[in-house]
Amino acid sequence: MITLDRYLRTGQRIDPGLIVALEQVALAVKRISNELAGAALKGELGYSGAINVQGEAVEKLDTWSDNVFVDTFSGGGPVCTLISEEMEEPRHFKAQCARYSYAVLYDPLDGSSNTDVNGALGTIFAVRRRKPGHGDGIEDVLTAGSEQIAAGYALYGPATMLVWTAGDGVNAFVLEHGIGEFVLWRERIRMPERGKTYGVNQANAARWHPGARALLERLTGPKGQGRWLLAALLRRLGRRLPSLSAQRRNLPLPGRGERRRQEHLQATPDVRGRAALDAGRAGRRRRLDRTRARARSCPWPHP
Repeated sequence: MITLDRYLRTGQRIDPGLIVALEQVALAVKRISNELAGAALKGELGYSGAINVQGEAVEKLDTWSDNVFVDTFSGGGPVCTLISEEMEEPRHFKAQCARYSYAVLYDPLDGSSNTDVNGALGTIFAVRRRKPGHGDGIEDVLTAGSEQIAAGYALYGPATMLVWTAGDGVNAFVLEHGIGEFVLWRERIRMPERGKTYGVNQANAARWHPGARALLERLTGPKGQGRWLLAALLRRLGRRLPSLSAQRRNLPLPGRGERRRQEHLQATPDVRGRAALDAGRAGRRRRLDRTRARARSCPWPHP
């Protein structure tokens, strides 16, 4: 049995500060996992009445989970900036802004509307190194996706899973509740060349590009109608599209693909974290630096 702490501190070429940051993320995930288990009985489900910066209705657990991250990282450590989907402005801990410090960008409880139906939930995060001498601005953080130094997600379901990469492979850990520790499940996960499953948010199909809708119709048509096309598509989807988030529409295991609007992929920081995971699992770098202008003009991902 190899715990997360042991894994990070033995034989891994990871900066000591980043090790602490990842351990703090793991602690926040443990707290959220524990709270979700009894949220219904504590009356913590439903909307809080607030609207977040994305224009979305805020669930009570959104706010609670965000406060968990703030509380976890405010107790000291190398992380001096938190940037959350639930915050209007970044949160700075000036006492922790040393010469070499980090920023954590995260969605504390992705898919929180699923709490009312006991559905899958997740946490998505990315870690970036702050430049020496930075102020309260975040210009040094809003750079190319390839400059993030770690990324990952947690999935809350039958088991609580923490999947992350620090640039040298993707590793998956499962929370062992008996000892309260994340334990290594799979190391250096790789995507297979071909998969048998794909994932889409079919509720938005009416807004897709006509070509994407036609493709889905072929895949879901009578048996054999689109078999050759499905094989070709999965060879692309299994390696090209970000498919490693804990979001309610995603499939968390290797060889699964996901179709999303490209604007959303490039405009939200948490997806660049998922793209980094996808790159690690494919065994090579991905295009993390596409501009938003190109993304908006692209109804289907470029090869």
